[in-house]
Amino acid sequence: MQGIEQRFKTMAMLLALVAAPALAADVPVPADAATEVVEVTPAQTARMQARLNFAISPDASADRTTSAAAFDALLGDPSFPELPLEAQALIYSLAGTAALDWQDQARARDMYLQAITANSNDSEDWSNLSWVEYRLHEYDAAGAHMAELARRWPEVLDGLHDSFLYGLLAKLDGTSPARLDLLQSLASAGWGAADLRADHLWLDLALLRVQRGEHDLARAAIEQIAAPNELVQLRSDRRFDGLFDLQSPRFDVALVARQRLERLSTLAAASPLDLELADDVARALRVVGEFERSVSLVEATLQLDAKDFIHPEAKVWLLNSKAMALEGLGRFDEALAVMQLASTLAEDGSVNVSQSINLGEMHCARGNWRKALAALEGVGEVSDYGRMAVHSVRHCARLRQGDRAGADESFDYLQEHRALSTTLYLKALLHEERMDDAAASLIGALDSGKERAETLGMVQDYLRTRLPAEAEAIEARRRALLLRDDVGAAIERVGRRQHYGIHEP
Repeated sequence: MQGIEQRFKTMAMLLALVAAPALAADVPVPADAATEVVEVTPAQTARMQARLNFAISPDASADRTTSAAAFDALLGDPSFPELPLEAQALIYSLAGTAALDWQDQARARDMYLQAITANSNDSEDWSNLSWVEYRLHEYDAAGAHMAELARRWPEVLDGLHDSFLYGLLAKLDGTSPARLDLLQSLASAGWGAADLRADHLWLDLALLRVQRGEHDLARAAIEQIAAPNELVQLRSDRRFDGLFDLQSPRFDVALVARQRLERLSTLAAASPLDLELADDVARALRVVGEFERSVSLVEATLQLDAKDFIHPEAKVWLLNSKAMALEGLGRFDEALAVMQLASTLAEDGSVNVSQSINLGEMHCARGNWRKALAALEGVGEVSDYGRMAVHSVRHCARLRQGDRAGADESFDYLQEHRALSTTLYLKALLHEERMDDAAASLIGALDSGKERAETLGMVQDYLRTRLPAEAEAIEARRRALLLRDDVGAAIERVGRRQHYGIHEP
C-alpha cells in the first residue's frame, strides 16, 4: 500500500505521456463509432501538464481538499479522455494514492477502480484497491481483486502484509465463491510456503473442493499441507478418505512434526531477531515434547537487543509459549508468573485480551476463582470467540465460588453461541458433570458438517503431561465421555480416533 513515493516514481513517465505528440492516436475507437481523431493542441497539452504538475506538487499534497480538487480538475479536463489508456490509468492511480494518503477510503477505491478499468498493469493498483475495499467492508470485491492479483502477479504476494490476507479470508463467508476463488488463487500462486503458517487454509480449500466433488483439486490442496494439526484433521475425517495414503510417511504426524521443527529452526537461525518466527519454533518444540528447549529458546531470544527485534509485538506470544512450556514441565507457579507478566503487555497495540483470558483459565484450573475473575477485569473489547472464552473462565470461576446464578448466566451464553466453539461449550458441560448432555452435544457436532473438523480434532489421543488437580478432573471426564458406546459409534460413523505420538498441536 504505497504512499507519496509512488507519485515521484511515476511522475516522469506521466509527464512524458502527457507531452507526447498525437496523444489521441493510441485510443481505441469502437468499430461503430465515428473515426475522426481529435488532435490535442499544444495549448491543451500545456494546460494538462500544468494541472498534472500542480496535482503532484507539495502545495496540492499538503491539504486534503486542495489535493482532491487538483486531481478532479485534471480528470475533468476535456482533453483527459484523449490521453493514452496507460496515462489515464497512471493518473487515476496517483489520485487514488493521494486519497489513500488522506485516509479517504471511498475516493481511493473509486480512483483505483478507474485505474484498473483503464487497463492498469500496475500490481500496486490492484493491491491498494483490495486494501481500501477491505477497509470499507466490501469483502467480496476485495477478495475478487486480490484473487486476480494473485493470478497475474503471484510474485508480489510475499510483499503484502500476511495479516491483511488472513484478515480478508476471515471476513469472507466460509463457503462463498469469493473465498474459494481467493483460496485457490493463493494456493496456485504458492503463497504461504515460506512461513509455514497457511496449512489451515489449504485444509479449508481441500474440504471445499471435496464438498463440490472436485477430488483432483482437493488432492492438490492436500499436497500443500505439512503441519501436524491439519494432518490430524485430514487423517481423522472420513470425508478425505481415498484422497491420500494414510500409511505414507508424508502423512505420519509425528515425523512431520519433527520435520516442521527442523524447517522452522533453520528459518529462525537465519533470522534470530524475528520474534514471530521464534514463537513458531517455541510452539513446534512443545508439540514434540521438548519443553525445556522451548523455555530456553524464549529466554535466549528475549535477552537479545530489543531495539533490533523484528515483529516486536510478538513478544507477548513468546511469553505465552514460555508459560505453556513451563506448564508442560509441571512448573505451574512459574507458568502463572510468566502468564501474569504477558497479560500486562499490549496485544496488537491494544489492551491485552488473549493472555488475560489464558491467565484466568490457568487460575481456574488451579481452583483459584478469585484470581481467575481478577484476571478478566482488564479485558475490554473482544472478538466473538474471545467473548466465549471469557464466559468459559467465568463459568468455571463461578462454579468454584458456588455462585450458581453467575455460573448459569455464563453457561447460557456458551450454550446459545456454541456454534462458535464446540470445545468451550463441551468443557462447560464437563465442568457441570452433565455427561449425557455432553455426549449429545458431541454427537450433534460430529453430525454437523460445519463443526465436525473441530470436534474430531478434540477427540484424538495425544501424549499427556501432568495437570493441576482441577484440570485433571475435567480431563478424566473427557476421557470417560469418549469411552461411551454412543460417542464411539458417532466418531466411527464420520471419522476415526487415533493415538499420536506428539503433544496436542
